[in-house]
Amino acid sequence: MSENKIVVMTERQVEELIQRTIRETLADQANFQRRWVTVNEACEYLSISRWTLDQKTRTGKIKSYKIDSMIRYLVSDLDDALLND
Repeated sequence: MSENKIVVMTERQVEELIQRTIRETLADQANFQRRWVTVNEACEYLSISRWTLDQKTRTGKIKSYKIDSMIRYLVSDLDDALLND
């Protein structure tokens, strides 16, 4: 069973806590958004076939990147495709 506690903070301490929390959240989000995946991983992530991924890439619904002759996808772009589908 958890105990409830009352914490007393100054206004400045509350501001610093909020700012630190926002910075940490944005840093975590930035790291997540820059995660690269392969074609197979993108298919698995989206639960679609390779053919469907190729079609969505060709029509511009999903952005792909060519890195050293390999096709890669950003997870953030895949998330956007899911939201806009």
